Amino acid sequence: MTKMRNHSPQTGFHLALAILGLTLASTAPAVVVQDFETGIGPNGFIFGDAARITSPYAGIAAFAGSGQLMLTSFGSNASDGGGVNGNAVTAVSLNTSLGLPVGTVQAAAPAGQVAIEGSGYSFTLPTSLNVGDVVSFSYNFLTADGLHQDYAFAVLLNTATQATTIIRLANALTTPLPGNGGDATSRFSASTNYLTSSGFTIGTAGNYQISFGVIDVVNNQLGSALLLDNITVTSVPEPSTLALAGLGALGVAGFLRRRKA
Repeated sequence: MTKMRNHSPQTGFHLALAILGLTLASTAPAVVVQDFETGIGPNGFIFGDAARITSPYAGIAAFAGSGQLMLTSFGSNASDGGGVNGNAVTAVSLNTSLGLPVGTVQAAAPAGQVAIEGSGYSFTLPTSLNVGDVVSFSYNFLTADGLHQDYAFAVLLNTATQATTIIRLANALTTPLPGNGGDATSRFSASTNYLTSSGFTIGTAGNYQISFGVIDVVNNQLGSALLLDNITVTSVPEPSTLALAGLGALGVAGFLRRRKA
């Protein structure tokens, strides 16, 4: 004999919530907008000692795929030689090249430290963003400097208002550096290993540029580097989508209650 089981109103409510959750999850995809697999653009620009690399650097593979971007603070006067090409630029010049408000690169520096030189990357996000959207990324900070607070940063710029938000990614003296900086061919002695930042949550809808940099402080001796991969945008559902999802879930709950009755 087959037993029939009626859904209780509580069961219907829980099912409705589950459907709502699934609907919301399906409308909030994470989209990788830059993975460096085919290049740095067309909305991306590098400045200073920087290059896209498609082979592991000193045994350090990309976070995903084969492409990653490498920025270093090596300039032509660095005592330990060049990085990608030895063309790091002054912090002031980098600030200008990245199109950031005056003083942004220095503002990202550890307290009391003076930014000397470094390299950077700017990327204009391909679509406008809504409130609540999240821009995240993966990075690996490497350094050979155990004496000074070389640092890496990310900046989100609202291209209309010029408002900026800064994330300090790493500091050569204060950030945990569990990695060995690569194999024997590496110019670095320690690293964070690849980490994924929770990134920036959009507070004002609009168009945005994200910039990254790695900077020498105090002097241009002993360099640091930043590897980048997988810049990602996670969108929140539009209000209309939320409303439709909610109505659909309530409809399912009502149907189950009527069926029991």
